[in-house]
Amino acid sequence: MTDSPNPRPVAVLDDDVQFIRMVERILKTDGLPIQPVTTPDLDEAVRVVAMTDCRAALVDIYMYGEAAGFELIERLRAQPVTAELPLIVTSGAYREIARRVPFLQHHGCSILPKPFEVDALLSQVRQAQAGFAARESLTADAGEGSNHQRGNWRFLGNPLRRMERTA
Repeated sequence: MTDSPNPRPVAVLDDDVQFIRMVERILKTDGLPIQPVTTPDLDEAVRVVAMTDCRAALVDIYMYGEAAGFELIERLRAQPVTAELPLIVTSGAYREIARRVPFLQHHGCSILPKPFEVDALLSQVRQAQAGFAARESLTADAGEGSNHQRGNWRFLGNPLRRMERTA
């Protein structure tokens, strides 16, 4: 559970309202609020995430019939206020994700393929938030930009089935 009385929200960028509600119920058990973002307007989605001071974001790849998640990731990384935000790709588009691994690595995204276990979601969100909080602390202490490390990826078995982030 979170220690903060007013934890910052986790943005959930997805067009599936049932998925958003499920994530909300799961994260609520850990004391984490969410900021649902369902708009097909990517600029508006970025504005919402930036304005709500989120500590992490779950991003679906296929929204409204298009692979808009990749462009959304680019737009989030292009904005100073969301450039370092931990992004967790939550998608069932295994082939598309496998084809775009270099893109996801470059943009520092974690991958949590749908369907996923509740503990896996909680673990990824906790890890993302802890890393973000640590970077914020270092940035505040140093008075400079952060040293965001994007990590490496490795495939476990069939790359269309399971991917794991390494150190």
